[in-house]
Amino acid sequence: MKNPELVKAIYAELRATAGRLVPAGELLKLAYVICQAFRADFVTPEEKKKSERTGWGDFHCLPVDEAMNDGGWNVLDFERTRMPLMEEIAPEQIMLTHAKLTRLLGHEWQKLIPPG
Repeated sequence: MKNPELVKAIYAELRATAGRLVPAGELLKLAYVICQAFRADFVTPEEKKKSERTGWGDFHCLPVDEAMNDGGWNVLDFERTRMPLMEEIAPEQIMLTHAKLTRLLGHEWQKLIPPG
């Protein structure tokens, strides 16, 4: 399925689920983002190096049993390369995220994070 066809199919699924509660433009943007997030050629340079080194191919396309064959360390490493370290995130962004979480979840979410 080509990219435009896939976006249309995802949009149709979202529209059927959300009904008229969400504007069409928002659903179309969401369909595009979902499509881009799962495209086979959406690979970071680190993932490409690792796939060449290990011979796995695109890690995000592996069956779960292969991705988890080492107890999950490959998955953790894969996710680590996709997100910046806390030290690399601007303090303003951390504060905004903290405020959003508190607004959405209340202050209880902070108790779930282990100290340290």
